[in-house]
Amino acid sequence: MYQRAFRQKVHTKLFGIPAFQVLTVTTKPGRVEQMQQAWRNHLAKGVHAINPAFFLFTDWETIEQHEGDILSMPFLSAKGEELVL
Repeated sequence: MYQRAFRQKVHTKLFGIPAFQVLTVTTKPGRVEQMQQAWRNHLAKGVHAINPAFFLFTDWETIEQHEGDILSMPFLSAKGEELVL
């Protein structure tokens, strides 16, 4: 779904932005790992391949460790790389 929207440039047509990312905040680090595994299993290759940097993950514990400052804290991509907004 996200790949189709990206390829059709829905984010640019509707919102005027050149790119988008999906941020998922979950309950615990283990759940982040499960979502990264889901990306590897379903969206890492083939006709539905999506850039891993489009999906950012974190959990509430990590947000609390950074005192809620989500604009400067690191997030994990679907591939496991640390990225900052």
